[in-house]
Amino acid sequence: MPVPLGAGMLPNSWRRTLGVASAALVAATLHGLVFLWYMNRPAPVPLIAAAPLPMIDIALAAPASPQVVQPAPTPPEPPKPEKKPDPAPVKKAKPKPKPVPKEPVAKRAEVQEEVRETAPPTPAPPAPVKAEAASPHNEVYTPASSTADYLNNPRPVYPSIARSRHWEGLVLLRVYVSPDGHAMEVNVQRSSGHEVLDESALEAVRKWKFVPAKRGDVAQASWVTVPIEFELR
Repeated sequence: MPVPLGAGMLPNSWRRTLGVASAALVAATLHGLVFLWYMNRPAPVPLIAAAPLPMIDIALAAPASPQVVQPAPTPPEPPKPEKKPDPAPVKKAKPKPKPVPKEPVAKRAEVQEEVRETAPPTPAPPAPVKAEAASPHNEVYTPASSTADYLNNPRPVYPSIARSRHWEGLVLLRVYVSPDGHAMEVNVQRSSGHEVLDESALEAVRKWKFVPAKRGDVAQASWVTVPIEFELR
């Protein structure tokens, strides 16, 4: 059974219709207000064209030319005094030599004879040197030697390091032999290429004895070359 509506209550369909009508009325009112404002708005300020700026003429002036300072004129030099020419020297006349009296020919001959008598006698040329004085230098010269059998000079020791490395070579020693047959000085004239072999040869030859050099029957000191060969066999 339908419920009767009260005095303050409306059906739902009418509520919706009233809501829509209210919204339409509010919208129309707003549009009307906007239209009235648009019609009554103040006129826009017209744009004023910008006035052109005045033209300014700028003239560039040329730089002022520098003033040239002219130097003060130099005073003229005073004229130089002219030199007077020197007077020509007066040549003195040379005195004439006095004539020498001529000696007579006979007196001049006597003076020459006196000079010859007083002059010292000319020394006689030295006598030629006789060839007999040089005869000792022409005697037979025998050089020093170390190869005599009676000397018994031992051979140098072959170093063990040289043997292990198979080093061989020939050493030439220059020996200064005294008149009594001793080696006064021993130097290496040509090396074997191995210092240990050269030192062994020097050490041995310093103790050797030699047959000294002789000129005739006189013993003399001299230099002699001794070859020492190291060879593995």
